Amino acid sequence: MATSFDIASRSHLIALPKKRTIFNLKGGFKAVAASATEAVAPAAAAAAAVPIAAPQSLEKLGRDKKPELPAVNAPPPGFMPVGLPGTAKKIQTFFIDTPAGVSELADRLWTQALAGRANDDNHLYVDLEGADLCRDGSLSLLIFYSSRLREAFVVDVFLLQAAAFTTRGSKHDVSVQDILESADCRKAFFDVRNDSDALFWHYGVGLRGCEDIQLMENASRDDGNRNLVSGLMKCMTKILTVAEKEEWDNAKAAGKDLFNQGSFEVLDVRPLSPEIISYCVGDVYYLPRLRKAHWKKLSEEWREKVMEETKARIIESQQELYQPLKAAMARGPWEAEWVWVPLEEYKPRASRPAPRPTWVKQKRLGVQLKGKH
Repeated sequence: MATSFDIASRSHLIALPKKRTIFNLKGGFKAVAASATEAVAPAAAAAAAVPIAAPQSLEKLGRDKKPELPAVNAPPPGFMPVGLPGTAKKIQTFFIDTPAGVSELADRLWTQALAGRANDDNHLYVDLEGADLCRDGSLSLLIFYSSRLREAFVVDVFLLQAAAFTTRGSKHDVSVQDILESADCRKAFFDVRNDSDALFWHYGVGLRGCEDIQLMENASRDDGNRNLVSGLMKCMTKILTVAEKEEWDNAKAAGKDLFNQGSFEVLDVRPLSPEIISYCVGDVYYLPRLRKAHWKKLSEEWREKVMEETKARIIESQQELYQPLKAAMARGPWEAEWVWVPLEEYKPRASRPAPRPTWVKQKRLGVQLKGKH
């Protein structure tokens, strides 16, 4: 049945422009959208005199009731969208500083892990930031990047403290700590040692299911010179275009300027500046490309060596005698005489009793690390 009614009663049926939510670190959220009057006016002028058939759903609801419109571009609960300059502007970045946001993050990351177990490229790329990041320093920010979702998440550990790791998701009942400790959820770091050290000694998080991209780069060198490991900046130079390198350098420089003005304690100043968040996200954005470039060059034998040495780095970082800032960290690991092994594999001399620690050092030759880490 065709029914005629004025355009005002049909204004809710005309598509409105999508809202854009902008997060300003000083002023909070700001919604930007054209008003309903501006959006409807052109359509109203064109259709004012034309009878339009009422939709069946409207007939059932009654002319005084209107169907609810779904929320447009609404961020997940507890997620603060952040508009960033430089490299980080290419992806959606969320700042998380509430338990509700951590709960949503745990669910989202675990869903990705379950959906992509068979996909070698379905990793979480992880980085941490803090002043003198290690057991003796501080841990301020935890950064995740999902290349599959093209989303970055910056978790405010300085504000949330242990709740950043222990808050559980409402759907999957897992926490960020569970994800970091899961062998089934693959994570990739660039030089995992001090990150692992800080996580373990500050919050009791024992990393498992990890890969170290720094070791991949060292193992895959064409010239075979593996004496020293390279830093992130040197590795990035080899895979970025000139334009990408310039953009990445600018973002890093802007962040370093703030560090130079107030040292790394600026990581604990709230609200965080966009330059600091962009600095952090820029470190993880290109890690998927860096991993892919070097992983594909490795033979199965070298892939096993990289995975074994990643486990050994994590284990060593959890020992009481680990020195996070020693110069020897720049050496390549492959010719090292000693390796950390489980206590049950330790073969002590008859004249020497077995030590008490769970992990001990033993000659590398012929030693295989067991278990998933």
